[in-house]
Amino acid sequence: MNAFQKLFMSKDKKEQLAHITNLISMARLDGEIAEVEKNCIVNLAERLGLTEDEFEQCLKDSAGIVVEIPEKEEDKVVYLRNLAYLMMADGQVTEDEYNFLAFMVDKFGYEESAIKILVDDILKQAQE
Repeated sequence: MNAFQKLFMSKDKKEQLAHITNLISMARLDGEIAEVEKNCIVNLAERLGLTEDEFEQCLKDSAGIVVEIPEKEEDKVVYLRNLAYLMMADGQVTEDEYNFLAFMVDKFGYEESAIKILVDDILKQAQE
């Protein structure tokens, strides 16, 4: 997808592509994307209505990506839960993944004193 095509893309589509690209970046934190993590992201992309070409572009765009922060509180919660589900998809949460989720909670504007509590709560909810 070139810059001209992105210019005329809807805001929702741009947000969906950014969300998938960010999740792919998260999956790469431990050095590789496990098959189960990729399948989880592919399933989410399909539910969002992304094409295979759009997903492939997200894979390419995810290298060195800067994660975009959602504006709405409910979008932040959904995003953080999706990150937690993704982290748990391969059956383990590495220290890097945990730290990334804590980093994202911080970047989303939550109080520093609440970060560990929020991260642990998000991971617990994702296990249920």
